[in-house]
Amino acid sequence: MLNDKQIELLAELHKRGVLSPAAVVEAARSTRSPLHALFEWDDRVAAEERRLDQARGVIRSVEYQFTIQKVVVSAPRYVHNPDAGNGQGYSDLSEIKSNPSKAWAVTRRELNASLGALKRARSIALALADDGAVSRALGRVIEDLEHLRSAGDKRIEGAEGAA
Repeated sequence: MLNDKQIELLAELHKRGVLSPAAVVEAARSTRSPLHALFEWDDRVAAEERRLDQARGVIRSVEYQFTIQKVVVSAPRYVHNPDAGNGQGYSDLSEIKSNPSKAWAVTRRELNASLGALKRARSIALALADDGAVSRALGRVIEDLEHLRSAGDKRIEGAEGAA
């Protein structure tokens, strides 16, 4: 969460018409900038972090194709390893598919990411004086996904309790 000084600086950049990633980095360069501590300034470390982000993108770009009732579906082949917790690591989707608990953990992580994006979209629509149609539709989708997530959790908990 940003503090008041950081928010004020971003607002000032916006007033000047220069609220862009490059402008934010430039404003953060000074060690006296309230934004300075939010960035990695050691170029070696920052370059390695950037390469790791690029590697994540490369891994996420590989697709796993399968057919369901004569419909070809493309999905990311490598997904976050559910055994890694909050750490790093990817697993092959085809290997996870046979383990219901791991499959649900991966699905749940994706649902959580989707819910976060949908909630953000809904709040933006509301902030932009949406006539209500978009925010209501997103609200229904969010509610349905939260219900689906809860039902999946109960199903997995029941299966694990029975084992």
